[in-house]
Amino acid sequence: MTKPEKPRKPYKDFPLFPHENGQWAKKINSQFRYFGVWDDPDAAILRYEREREALYAGREPNDLPGTLSIADCCNHFLGRKQTARDSGRITDRTYQEYKQTAETVLNNMGRTRSIESLTPSDFLDLLTALSKRFGPVRLANEVTRIKAIFRHATEYQLIERPVVFGPDFKKPSRRELRVSAAKQIKLFSAAEICKLLKGSAGPFHAMVLLGINCGLGNRECGQLQWRHLNLVTAWLDFARNKTGIARRAKLWPATVRSLKALQAVKTTDRDDLVFETRFGNSWAADTHNPISLEFRKLSNATKTHVEGRGFYCLRHTFRTVASGCCDKEAVDHIMGHRSEHVSSTYTHGIADKRLEIAASHVRRWLQKSCKLVS
Repeated sequence: MTKPEKPRKPYKDFPLFPHENGQWAKKINSQFRYFGVWDDPDAAILRYEREREALYAGREPNDLPGTLSIADCCNHFLGRKQTARDSGRITDRTYQEYKQTAETVLNNMGRTRSIESLTPSDFLDLLTALSKRFGPVRLANEVTRIKAIFRHATEYQLIERPVVFGPDFKKPSRRELRVSAAKQIKLFSAAEICKLLKGSAGPFHAMVLLGINCGLGNRECGQLQWRHLNLVTAWLDFARNKTGIARRAKLWPATVRSLKALQAVKTTDRDDLVFETRFGNSWAADTHNPISLEFRKLSNATKTHVEGRGFYCLRHTFRTVASGCCDKEAVDHIMGHRSEHVSSTYTHGIADKRLEIAASHVRRWLQKSCKLVS
């Protein structure tokens, strides 16, 4: 397919040139600027005359009086997300991530610039800048959030036409994500977990056990209440807050002992949090997560620290080791995962014996290196 022939300038002193992307353009301050399609040079020159003062001054023009600026779009979007956070539909952590992404957009694209002036090349420039700062996983999340911000303007009819991101503004491929994941160490060895257990005490000792025994993550440990535990029968019943999916897990004797030791030192109510910081706060903070910070101290002290491997990787380790029991449904139930397969609609609970087998399988794996879980 041959490229269309570029048009001639409408008149000799016409200040714009026909760019190969099909628009009239001009290089201003070492950057190409685009003002409209070849077929409408009159509209292009009007836009150039309207914007050139701001462009030569190094500012992004607000395309037309009354049009939506990027800052206005971000503020409107964050306002709706703040309402969702306050009503409990999203967490504060999710809101903070949206807020951080909005700041990234404003810092790279300008606050006063009109949304309707954005072109695919602007989003390609943004993607290039983000790629230099973030790895594939973070980049994928940023692209998703950025698209959500600009699509919000269309969904709420703040702009007349949808933002065109172009074919290049997309998340890294699954292959890129797999390659990145393969480079990161997300699992603990049994010997490393034994070191973590030997080096910890009190609440954090119990958290480490719950991480490898039941696959609990940071936030779940922070939200755990005594009513979720039966230390007589040694069972945990605790729906994942993230998904609302019920789950049940068999507690090891070592886990029960550690939890009973915590229960013995204070008067507890069924609705009390199992774990509280020394200041009486929850460990389930959205920002500056205390479990992550405490785990970093513990892993440094026990010489098990690996960059990028935190407390949540105990959950990865549980899932990986538990798969050896060859009962995916039981392991998914303990993890609080729900299969998308149609058969899951007809499955109402998993027999306790199957859950015990999965827990025992992980325990036997750990016992080979750690007598603390015997």
